[in-house]
Amino acid sequence: MSSTEKLYDLSATDDTSAWNTHEIRSHRAPRRHVSRRFIVAVAAVMAVTTVLPLEGSVGVPPVSSEAPVAAQAVVVSPIPERVISVSRNLTRKTAAPTRTKRITKVINYAMAQRGDRYRYGAAGPSKWDCSGLVMMSYRQIGIKLPHYTGGIQKKGTKVSKKNLKRGDIIFPQRGHVGIYLGNGKMVAASSGKGKVVVQKVYGFYTARRMI
Repeated sequence: MSSTEKLYDLSATDDTSAWNTHEIRSHRAPRRHVSRRFIVAVAAVMAVTTVLPLEGSVGVPPVSSEAPVAAQAVVVSPIPERVISVSRNLTRKTAAPTRTKRITKVINYAMAQRGDRYRYGAAGPSKWDCSGLVMMSYRQIGIKLPHYTGGIQKKGTKVSKKNLKRGDIIFPQRGHVGIYLGNGKMVAASSGKGKVVVQKVYGFYTARRMI
């Protein structure tokens, strides 16, 4: 082989080496590039996992379901006896003014007729007998009573003398009726006085409570 051929061969060898080196570098470069992208991707996944842990991930405990169970327990738990007691007390307190209000309306109507003349069998508007006055007074709150003392004695609930309350219908004697005002007095259409008056309860035959 001539020197020229040797030189050519060396040159060829150098070129081949250079080409091989370039080829190796060209293959290695993408590997290094892929490796960086992979590292960046892994780092990103780790960062997201740290900030927002996934349920069921390795090393991360699953999200507790105790909170919904506790919320359900609060909803279905029975109402404490103390709350029930307070509710009952409030109901009683609101019921009392209702009766008082109705009784006041009855008494106010009867008292407004004071001075009107007495007439047997009359039920207003300006003349009254005892049962007619009681009947019309209670009609103001929607309670219907018969227009005679014997019929009224069968209505409502019987009340003893010691348990009389304002607004009860009182019979000082069998044939006379009035509305009890308290403090031993009643409003009634009196045949003896000849008009509607407030008078002392002079006797006690029976009494009835309508409310």
